[in-house]
Amino acid sequence: MKKFYMCEMRNSETLLSYTTRLEQLFEKAVELEGLRDSDKDTLLKQVLHAGLKRDLKQMSVYQCDKTASYDDFKRELRRLESEQPAAAASASEAKSCKPAVAEKKDTDPEMKTLLQKLNDRIDALESRKSESTHEERPHYGYRRGFRG
Repeated sequence: MKKFYMCEMRNSETLLSYTTRLEQLFEKAVELEGLRDSDKDTLLKQVLHAGLKRDLKQMSVYQCDKTASYDDFKRELRRLESEQPAAAASASEAKSCKPAVAEKKDTDPEMKTLLQKLNDRIDALESRKSESTHEERPHYGYRRGFRG
């Protein structure tokens, strides 16, 4: 049952082989009395649509709602698949990512000195802040909430 409900179309798989595999899993579930043969149209159509590749699933939402029988839905899917052979091939190809900005081998010396000055300034501010927090002790009195 789990194999049937979790059945998904593989990247390199055609619609024909996917539907054949799905129908075999359904028949096996019927033989084991996990499913009823009378639910064939609705269950097969739902699981078929849920397991489709993303692009084919998006194109077939309307047909899934419109068609009542599994066989009609399967025909519509085959038609959609035949109309989109180039898109399916290009979607399955892996595309490599390249950085948008080329890496510089030698960094600008002016930029280096500017960054160094900024880092020094930040360090000085942080050290002043930590020294001032050690020197200032909070005054606990009536107004600060300490009632002794």
